Amino acid sequence: MLLRYEKIGRKQIRIMPKQDPRANLKANLFVKDIDKEVTPKDLHNHFNTIGRVVTAQIATDASGKSLGYGYVQFESTEDAKRALEQLQNSKLKEKEISVQEFVQRRKDNIPALTPIFSFKICLRIEIKKRLKQFSK
Repeated sequence: MLLRYEKIGRKQIRIMPKQDPRANLKANLFVKDIDKEVTPKDLHNHFNTIGRVVTAQIATDASGKSLGYGYVQFESTEDAKRALEQLQNSKLKEKEISVQEFVQRRKDNIPALTPIFSFKICLRIEIKKRLKQFSK
């Protein structure tokens, strides 16, 4: 794809197939110790030697400078496992990268097993109460 990984201002363009990016969390990898000169395209090409990469992203600060870590999402879990084994401590530009399984961290206090629809139901009930209160 022509525009994939190009930048608009400080933001990188990420073109992906239409799918839920959280659909296969086991196919996601966390990559650290990335050389500051590595681009998302470099990261994509490095991991694409193992299997089909859906997207590669490097974390940046507000000015667009690399923070030295990033994420790679593969199409299949098997490719991600193979990349984890084969690309661990591989050299990318001037540094050896460290590859780990991606572990999602929760940013809220909602327990992981709480279905989201229960929140929506509670929200609807609360809205109905407020509307009743103001309609009197």
